[in-house]
Amino acid sequence: MRLTNLHLLILAICSVITSGCATLDQTECETADWYLIGFEDGSRGYDSSRIRSHRQACSQAQITPQVDEYLEGLKRGYRDYCVANKGYQLGAQGGSYNNVCPADLAVEFAQAFQYGRDLYRINAAVGELEQRLQNNRSRMDELYAKSQDHEEQLLNTEGNTDNRRSHLNAIKANEREMLQLEESSLYAERELAVLRNDQQQMEQQHQQQGYFR
Repeated sequence: MRLTNLHLLILAICSVITSGCATLDQTECETADWYLIGFEDGSRGYDSSRIRSHRQACSQAQITPQVDEYLEGLKRGYRDYCVANKGYQLGAQGGSYNNVCPADLAVEFAQAFQYGRDLYRINAAVGELEQRLQNNRSRMDELYAKSQDHEEQLLNTEGNTDNRRSHLNAIKANEREMLQLEESSLYAERELAVLRNDQQQMEQQHQQQGYFR
């Protein structure tokens, strides 16, 4: 009985996962306006391969997508999607561009996307340095606490040369690592100051060009 219940639970989970991954449910397949579905996909930047997912989702309902209507809607959706600020937002969020824009919109969209991607990269670099500094501070606090403990143990250790040497060596090792962390943090702070200045200038330049996140 327990095995049966487990199987039922697994089947239920698989069913939820499968339905969650499907692009359309049965009702949507049965009432589908394929031009509208294509338009919605186009306005979100999907390429034409998206219809394969719809075909798979609707196969259980034995419904085949109307490809011509879908592609017509898809092309119309690209007219809404392929505007400069959406390209900029996509790049700034670290998204991927599927090269779906028509020729008359592609150059401006791709340029805006690259501007956004440049900002994304500098933001990521700033975040990485900030995280490194935070990690260094946490590690230095940890080492300081350990050294304090070794110093207390050292004061309470009488006559045992090996124990005293062990505590002294640990304290020296902690001091060396703390010095390395201080040097690393100093370098990171200098680099971070430069990046933040570049980040601010880039954001101002993009705003002047009319791009907004």
